[in-house]
Amino acid sequence: MKRLFLFITLTIVIFFAFSIFVYADYSPQYVEMNIDGKNINLEKINILINGEPLISDVSPVLYESRTLVPVKFIIDYLNAQIDWDSKNREVHIYSNDKNITIKIDSKDIIVDGKQKSLPYGVPAKIMNDRTMVPLRFAAEELGFKVDWDSKMRKGIISSAKQDILDIVVNTDNVLPKIEIKASGIVYHREMYLDNPCRLVIDIPNTNLELDKDRLDENGVFKLDVNTYPVKMIRASQFSKNPYITRLVLDMDRNAGYTIIQGENEKSLEIVFTNLIKNISNDKINDREAIIIETTNIPKYNVLKLNNPDRMILDIMDSFIGQAKDKYNYKTNNVKGVRVSQFKPDDLYNVNDNIVRVVFDLMSTEESNLIVEQNKDKIFFYADNKLINGLNYEKGKEGGKLSIDSSSNSKASVVYDETNNMLKITMSKYNSNIKNSALILSDAFIDNIIIDTIDNNRVLYIKFKQNMIYSVISNSKQIDVNFEKKDSTKNNKYTVVIDAGHGGKDPGAISPINGAIEKDLNLKTALELEKKLKELGFNVVMTRKTDTLVNLYERAYIANRNDGDVFISIHYNYNDNKSIKGIQTLYCPSYKSDVKQNNQYPFAEYMHNHLLSGLNVEDKKIVRRPGLVVTRETKMDAVLLELGFLSNYEEAKKICTDAYRKKVAEVVGKALVDYFK
Repeated sequence: MKRLFLFITLTIVIFFAFSIFVYADYSPQYVEMNIDGKNINLEKINILINGEPLISDVSPVLYESRTLVPVKFIIDYLNAQIDWDSKNREVHIYSNDKNITIKIDSKDIIVDGKQKSLPYGVPAKIMNDRTMVPLRFAAEELGFKVDWDSKMRKGIISSAKQDILDIVVNTDNVLPKIEIKASGIVYHREMYLDNPCRLVIDIPNTNLELDKDRLDENGVFKLDVNTYPVKMIRASQFSKNPYITRLVLDMDRNAGYTIIQGENEKSLEIVFTNLIKNISNDKINDREAIIIETTNIPKYNVLKLNNPDRMILDIMDSFIGQAKDKYNYKTNNVKGVRVSQFKPDDLYNVNDNIVRVVFDLMSTEESNLIVEQNKDKIFFYADNKLINGLNYEKGKEGGKLSIDSSSNSKASVVYDETNNMLKITMSKYNSNIKNSALILSDAFIDNIIIDTIDNNRVLYIKFKQNMIYSVISNSKQIDVNFEKKDSTKNNKYTVVIDAGHGGKDPGAISPINGAIEKDLNLKTALELEKKLKELGFNVVMTRKTDTLVNLYERAYIANRNDGDVFISIHYNYNDNKSIKGIQTLYCPSYKSDVKQNNQYPFAEYMHNHLLSGLNVEDKKIVRRPGLVVTRETKMDAVLLELGFLSNYEEAKKICTDAYRKKVAEVVGKALVDYFK
């Protein structure tokens, strides 16, 4: 009797459990949506994409028997880009091979320039202030297969089966980049495993189709990387029902990374990125330091700027993690720290990921600026000390740098006279100095960069002018003796610099960013004055402040000071905003009452140096006899148009300190060569 009772009880439990389960499968859920000013309850729909559930803050819904999804779904899951035209209430969907326009509340659409009607007659709608688009139409147009499970009330989206054709590792940068090449669009799932540390990536609907000689006897692809943070890559056909290719990356540690679609969408790229965890202030060996903590070992660039005084630290392949955007740290010469995700300018590739740290300084002249790196920490000092392992003795005309060495180290030495750069390469095993950057408050050396390349420690010493040097090695150190080359040959030449416009004459005004030409002319002229004085030239300025100087007065200043050459600084403008580049203007001697020499050779010399040095478009050398400043000056004279304020790309570049410094360097080098 007990057995019978037990059997009946279990049967009832199982029956009801099954009944509840079946009922749950078919039990619809509803969400209230505001559509066209009315609140309507719509059925929520579940979506699976390559076997994974759609995760969204706004649920897909069934509207007039068709599934609509939030437009962000297309970006996140269908690998397309979206633009929203609020004026015309249109959604523009872009992929590599499709251009689709969907208008809200319209059954008409445009695909690759051709007008069509939505196949199921249900338009895109605004629901709860969110743009919702027809799922089946968008997915199928973008190359996906769409199925409907009516029993489970579920949309099933899958990409076409593809082949994995190659796995490539690029180690050109500090951190490796891994590219997985496929025959078509592929997607992935990922997870991190510990003990040991591994990054596991599954690529559904794919077949591992590598050459057999690249696979071992078990069909596994193995590639030794041995570049931090990846030790090895392993890949195999994890499953054939369903088809899944699995990659396993054996890691040195849990490192930051992103996985993105390649440019042609037929690949996945695993990019190891760095996150800024924290920025703190502490004392290190009795020195005030600002410490930047990161998740990886990043590469960085440094730059010192004036007006206002600041030091820039650009941390490459990086994103802001937990760091704040501002710190009120005050240490010695530092009065604050700012952090931002920097949009690359012309010094970088447009796709670079850069965190810019700005150290606001009380002065760039009062202390050395030192950046040292120790694994995943960057230390910044602003004091009068040097890098550990480096000693510096200064004299009147030069000095001596001593680099500590643990044994008698042979050093390779290369001097780049064009850029005043001395490169010293030695074994990293014989060197006691660490990777760092030192910006000196000094008359001879601009900066010293120390890097590790393979098994070598490399020092880049950037002098402020050409130097005579010698390098001597012994058992304890490497001595670099240097002294200034005789620059008195330049001091017999006088260069007159004219900053165009000024005062109530603003010159051109950029429609792009509002930059005023007169201000840019003056900033560039002052930067050029500084550079030419470093090179030993006598320099005369027609204006050094925001004042208006008569054009004939400018020529008179040049003639009165017996200038050898005259350079007028300007920036250009054109109503055609696509025009950009460098233009050099001059007055032929036969059009001037005061000139004797042929003016074209100097104009050509300066123009060609600017083209090659600035890597810009050529807007030609132009005769302009009507220009007073080039016609009425007795010496060789040019007016340099250094870029177009009306062009988006150049307006952005022109306004940077880096560009003006580069202009000064190029013009300075051109004049040194010209007077030779």
